[in-house]
Amino acid sequence: MPREDRDLWFKQFAQDFNWERDLTTEVRRMFDVEMAREFSHTVNQWKQKWVLGETPKCINEKVYEGLKDHWIQPVTKKTSSTNSNNRNSRRGGKGISTHNAGSTSFFTRGKQLETPKTKGRIFGLGKLGKRTRSHPTSSYMYNRDPELERALQEKDDRIEVLEKLMEEEKQANKKRDEEIAKKDAEMAKFMQDVLSRLPPNSSS
Repeated sequence: MPREDRDLWFKQFAQDFNWERDLTTEVRRMFDVEMAREFSHTVNQWKQKWVLGETPKCINEKVYEGLKDHWIQPVTKKTSSTNSNNRNSRRGGKGISTHNAGSTSFFTRGKQLETPKTKGRIFGLGKLGKRTRSHPTSSYMYNRDPELERALQEKDDRIEVLEKLMEEEKQANKKRDEEIAKKDAEMAKFMQDVLSRLPPNSSS
């Protein structure tokens, strides 16, 4: 994922969650790890759809074409096969490792940082809402960026428009299929009526 995209997502994340200033580096590190994991998981789901001959929903056509070109490359296939073998390694008879990365999950680390919402205590990564002025001024929080908020709102608006267009197209396709099925049924009935009126074949 491009650095600028990760920065944009982290700024949005920082507007919803708060933490002590000294934890910023660690929070950002865990955020990048979790985002990389989620991004990889999403791309893997798209690939599984592609392997089955299906097209993932809600994916940019150009992005999907680029991914397909990437997946068919020999070096990509080799890397994928190597990673799969590593994940399924029996580790000398110890069995398949359930956590090859060896790192603490983002959720667990978040819970480790959480403490009760008491003045003067560290605030964790749970849904704490916006910090009020009654909290210590030493607590850290990104300043709200009007340009960022406007960009995010415009992005949400575009997504909403696309979802509406997709729903309209879905309904239009459904109506078209129903009309075609109705016409096919009418044609079948018509042909059946015609055939029933024909005289039976007479033997010579």
